[in-house]
Amino acid sequence: MFPAVLKEGIHYGDIVIEGGKEQIAIPYVFFIEEPNYPRVMAFNFGVGDHPGDYRYELYLPGGAEEVGIALYDPIRLSSFNILM
Repeated sequence: MFPAVLKEGIHYGDIVIEGGKEQIAIPYVFFIEEPNYPRVMAFNFGVGDHPGDYRYELYLPGGAEEVGIALYDPIRLSSFNILM
């Protein structure tokens, strides 16, 4: 992609590859210049496979040098566990 052809920002979609009768869609995302995007674009948190375990995923489009996740008691709104 040529930055002179596309506007600054986030560009995304699917590249469709045809192989015989089958079509395969491959998603893509790329940035032209430094867009004004959220620092975290996706976050998923839930109970892990074992008691007391948690599982989380996050997508940081610009990357990060460090990440922290703190859990709070929903009643008292006080921190009770720091995961990272």
